[in-house]
Amino acid sequence: MVTANAPLHKIYADHQITFFCEQKFSSQNKIQWIPIIPLKQLAQNRLCYREKICINRKGVRFKGLRCCQEVDPLFQKMKNDLHNWVPETNSVKQQRRNAGFGLVKEPIVPIPGCHFYLDSKRKRLEPSPLVRGMIARTYLYMKDSYHLSLPPEDLALFMAWHQQYPVTAWERTRNQRIRDLQGNGNHYVL
Repeated sequence: MVTANAPLHKIYADHQITFFCEQKFSSQNKIQWIPIIPLKQLAQNRLCYREKICINRKGVRFKGLRCCQEVDPLFQKMKNDLHNWVPETNSVKQQRRNAGFGLVKEPIVPIPGCHFYLDSKRKRLEPSPLVRGMIARTYLYMKDSYHLSLPPEDLALFMAWHQQYPVTAWERTRNQRIRDLQGNGNHYVL
């Protein structure tokens, strides 16, 4: 979770719609802030995730997300980058977990009330065409900004989505608000 939710609530103050399911929410609703790029994917190539460089109170070495959150300033910066966070329902957060994005080959029943397909066996999520461009531009921005490693097939898919699904007015507004709060914009959002 990002360090503080206040900036996210400010960004979405007049656009209170969940990302994947496009459901309205308000300050009374329980929504979750979820990363477009799962934290595990952000951390997977970091030393703190792969090697036991951290030591707990009992003197036992460990690695993984917790280690990265404790010792890796770049991971913390990636984790807290507002461009990667969107509002969603808790049920979608639980169902999505660490699923990557892509096209689902077999017709799988969509999640009720939502506009995406989830192949839990392959851990792939096919998002609605309405959000594919924003997902692609988030991955491309994070790749450029933090040298995030992407498999060639994912990079090709995100480049195609970036070109096929144009930037929306809301995406431009969101990008400007993040630029105002964080000091940088997503250069793929023109």
